[in-house]
Amino acid sequence: MRTPRAIRVFLTVAGLACAPAWSSFAQPTDASDKPTDTIFNEIRLDDNGVVAVDTAGYNWYYDFERELFVLGIPEPDETAPDERLIDDGDVPIEQRCTEEIWIKPFETRPVTIGYDEFVDDDVTVLGRVTVKGWVTGDVESLNRRVLVTETGRVDGDIQAPKVVVREGGIVGGDIVEKASPLDIDLRAPFSVAGIVVVASFTAFLLISGVLMVIVAPRYVGNFCVCFESCKVKTFFLGFLFWLLLPPLIVLVAVTIVGIPLTPLVPLAYFLTAVMGMVAFGNMIGRSFARRFLGGERSRLFQTTVGILLVMSLWFVSAILLGSSGATAEGFGVFFLVIAILLTAFPVSSGVGAAFLTRFGVRKYLDWKDRAKSAAEPPPPAPPPIRPEQFPTSPPDSVSGVDET
Repeated sequence: MRTPRAIRVFLTVAGLACAPAWSSFAQPTDASDKPTDTIFNEIRLDDNGVVAVDTAGYNWYYDFERELFVLGIPEPDETAPDERLIDDGDVPIEQRCTEEIWIKPFETRPVTIGYDEFVDDDVTVLGRVTVKGWVTGDVESLNRRVLVTETGRVDGDIQAPKVVVREGGIVGGDIVEKASPLDIDLRAPFSVAGIVVVASFTAFLLISGVLMVIVAPRYVGNFCVCFESCKVKTFFLGFLFWLLLPPLIVLVAVTIVGIPLTPLVPLAYFLTAVMGMVAFGNMIGRSFARRFLGGERSRLFQTTVGILLVMSLWFVSAILLGSSGATAEGFGVFFLVIAILLTAFPVSSGVGAAFLTRFGVRKYLDWKDRAKSAAEPPPPAPPPIRPEQFPTSPPDSVSGVDET
């Protein structure tokens, strides 16, 4: 049984650190190309074709289509007829297939519908499908071939990267052979331009966050409190200011002293967007620390972790968009959309929070807090001290002490 390539990719990325240990304890079951340092102890010709055994005891077979040795055991010949003799060939399939089975959706293991079995539903799996009995619905394999033997019947459509229908097999619908949507080749070369851009911007955000937290902690604190407590207000206020950016630049440029100051307007917007990313990173990092580290950490640590988590989406999209495969580019567009939507919030909210706090100079109080503070009476003043309360003579000496 071979694991689908998409599952192998996921397991490789998720458990990269455990991969060497696993490979040392278990023989791989997926097909992989012959390494250059592999030495064969035996090469023989048998029913499976040209088979070899290496010094580690692993089995290999020669793939004549790819013209190389492949690790594992070859699949049975899909074009050869079934050796099983069918004595009751004239029996209708409705009478022959009397045992109903259920196939788990997106099954990764090879699926076989036996000679006397039937599936009264669609079959959608990741692995191979062999139909010797009857399927009343559609059959789809996302990553492997579908084989309909001479005793098999499929009433619906068949979709797979490869479809084989032996003589005598019945397919009532259409046969569509299409490339696997899970076939992502991470070994394909990708452009480094996107990686360099994302890495540069990430480094700039990290340096900016460190400088802001260290140099102006009070301003950053006021900014972060407003950013997190008024998320909706800061976002829509910042979005409004972004819409007013072009007329604001024109308004500053038409004044007498405004032409030299015109570049300062987009610079101020850029700085507020950076402050928004820093505040957003602090919020994400604090949530991460609470969930995985057992409690909050310093603002500098939380900001650094949050910025790295947000920018990781940009790294993934840059890698996938630079790959040569169409499937990888599709996933790259998906991650790019998520990264843009996730980044648009702090970029817009940063402008709104900067306006409400005057770049963090003052604390922001909404109208509820202001009304509450105005309604509370001032604390009572202490009563005045009258002159007669002050002592006019020195205190008496302590009893029991000889004054002489």
